[in-house]
Amino acid sequence: ERGWMKKVYVVHANGSASATGSFLGIRKNPKVLAGSRIIVPAKPEKQRNSSTGEIVGIASVLTSLAGILLAVLK
Repeated sequence: ERGWMKKVYVVHANGSASATGSFLGIRKNPKVLAGSRIIVPAKPEKQRNSSTGEIVGIASVLTSLAGILLAVLK
């Protein structure tokens, strides 16, 4: 349904391909000639954010490691 507009490319009739690009915010779009095919790949699914339980678990592990390091260094 929603295409990945940053990854659009054109396959020309002779078999060569040209992709879209940008440099410093300036977009470069490939030329579309007769017999060319325009390919728009699908956007990848976004990874879901970490749940609250995962964040609490990671924070507690990091806190425990910091406590152990402080105890060892004293």
